[in-house]
Amino acid sequence: MTQHYRQFLLVICMYVISFPLYAQFESISPVPGSRHHNPEETIILCSQYPLDESSIHVRDLFSITGSATGEHIFEVKLVEDLRTIILKPVTPFTEGEAVLVEIGEGIETSKGEKIAGLSFGFSIHDIRSEEDKNRIASQMKELYESEFGKIGTDYIRDMAGEPSFPEFTINKNNNPAAGKIFFHNFTFVNNNDSHYCIIKNNGDSVFGKFDTVRFWGFDINHNGYLTLNDRHDTSWVMLDSNYKPVATYKMGNGYAVDAHEFQIFPDGHRYMMAYDPQIVDMTVYDPGYQSNATVIGLVIQELDEADNVLFQWRSWDHFEITDCDHVNLAFSIIDAVHGNSIEVLTDGNILISSRHLSEITKINRATGNIIWRMGGKNNQFTFIDDPDGFSFQHDARKLSNGNITLFDNGNYHVPARSWAKEYKVDEVNKTATLVWSFSRTVDGNNLYANALGSVQRLSGGNTFICWGNINGNGFPNITEVNANKDIVWELELAGSDQAIYRSRKHGWQPCARPSESEIYASNITPTTAKIHWNAATNATSYEVQYHKTGNVTWKSKTTSGLYKKLKNLTPNKTYEYKIKSKCTDVSEPASAWTSIKTFTSDPLKEILNEPAISKFNLYPNPANDHLQIDITMDQAQLITVTFYDITGKRIFHQPQNLNAGKQLLTFEITTFPPGIYAAELISGTGRTIRKFVKE
Repeated sequence: MTQHYRQFLLVICMYVISFPLYAQFESISPVPGSRHHNPEETIILCSQYPLDESSIHVRDLFSITGSATGEHIFEVKLVEDLRTIILKPVTPFTEGEAVLVEIGEGIETSKGEKIAGLSFGFSIHDIRSEEDKNRIASQMKELYESEFGKIGTDYIRDMAGEPSFPEFTINKNNNPAAGKIFFHNFTFVNNNDSHYCIIKNNGDSVFGKFDTVRFWGFDINHNGYLTLNDRHDTSWVMLDSNYKPVATYKMGNGYAVDAHEFQIFPDGHRYMMAYDPQIVDMTVYDPGYQSNATVIGLVIQELDEADNVLFQWRSWDHFEITDCDHVNLAFSIIDAVHGNSIEVLTDGNILISSRHLSEITKINRATGNIIWRMGGKNNQFTFIDDPDGFSFQHDARKLSNGNITLFDNGNYHVPARSWAKEYKVDEVNKTATLVWSFSRTVDGNNLYANALGSVQRLSGGNTFICWGNINGNGFPNITEVNANKDIVWELELAGSDQAIYRSRKHGWQPCARPSESEIYASNITPTTAKIHWNAATNATSYEVQYHKTGNVTWKSKTTSGLYKKLKNLTPNKTYEYKIKSKCTDVSEPASAWTSIKTFTSDPLKEILNEPAISKFNLYPNPANDHLQIDITMDQAQLITVTFYDITGKRIFHQPQNLNAGKQLLTFEITTFPPGIYAAELISGTGRTIRKFVKE
């Protein structure tokens, strides 16, 4: 028995002794006594009631000790909900060590109630050799490609390229629901025909890009932005209504985000999942199994806008490896769970779909405990009017009426056949009644999708079905049916090797505002500036408003172009500006304003050398009624003469066509109030400025 293991046993004993005190926290992560954690793990303590922040910033209140790394320095944070404490070690733990967390007396709720101290422990995953790491990386790559297609070496990001779409046919278009169709296609060979697209019911294009990197999971998310997975950066990318990237999201605690699911909400909170490979001795289940098998678990996290991990749920703490359904436990790699959807429920809890368990599971968001399990080996429900239940399903969603829809791939139905299904769920009596279903046949052959797929109930009652990875030729990829199960719309991709993970239909005709990242000011002078922006989706014109910082009244300019020159500015002043789109051809006639940006006009300069103006004098200075400018031109050209007062306000402006040689210009300044002025001459290649005094 190693020293680390002995210390870990001691940690477990301490946890057991303090267990009654743990009840004062609603949840603790890592789960006390749990194993297989990443070295980057943070500690999350969640109280049922808001906490007094001053009570958690007490010296020596918390202690974190690794059996190999010793005492850790860490940050202590009480996050926005005032119930969640995060302890984030400054340096990671190390592989193979046990970790002891001790919490002293003193934490108080906002009502003054004290939370008793406690101790608990967890362990970091076993030490991995370079051979182990390489083997796991190779196995995960192989697993990924078996579902998402081959990962090539030529990664193509065509964000700015020409519109591009796969070849497809609309087989039926008979009064489907209004909206635009979002989908992403790929092949299992080399992804040389991968796109993410939006089309109309008649097949006309709205948006399309060829891209072997960012295309997986293309959809409108809960916060109104577009999101899609970047498969090579293991992140999710958020796009604005102009299809421009505006944010990138990853998971915490050292986990690499998985491509199956991403849910982000208006407050910035997001749910993400990771596939978590661990080396497990499977001979404890059967001597004929592998002693160092790679078993893949599931990790789900909720993160806030500041990237704090507020909630973490791991299959290692709640599922058994042997819970998996039709998975060979003798293999060297065992994908035991294979989560593929997360649904945040109206009661605050979450619903997950685990394909390789043939199970959907309701999880208590506050505690992490399982509320119920439906399907698979641990099924707690009686299926009514559907004795076979579902098999290797995808995309479990809850409808507003409380029913649950899912895509039943049906891998282990006899015969294998795929269905879109809707169940009425009685959570008290644990019954799941099949109230609606739809399958597809072509020429007497059942449509069967061995992987992928989705089901969406549209607001008018139609159901929008993506068939995923279809085994066979001549089958549609997406079908929309009405409440009577009549097919009203159908799309078929060209080529039998084409697949789509999910497809959705949404109302999508935004009057998009210009993208924040592409708005800027240029060509700034003392009196002018040019404001630029990108083309916005569905915009027919743009309005620019600007004023000096501190002013209340906005000045407004409108244009159909992508820039606007602002004139008559005051030198050396900071200006604020904002832009909105106008879209007269859509239901929303104008976008919201962009956020306010600023620029500062240049100060007036004494002299700017101008090759075309070889000599420039003005007199008399001081002047009274008239001002004369003596100028020598190296070549004939148009110049402009502008006078500014001491505030930088333009009070005179006149173009002049001058010949080469010496010229004498006379200007009446009788109406100018006494004071200091600047005379500016601008030619085709520069400008010259002189000051003068009006008496």
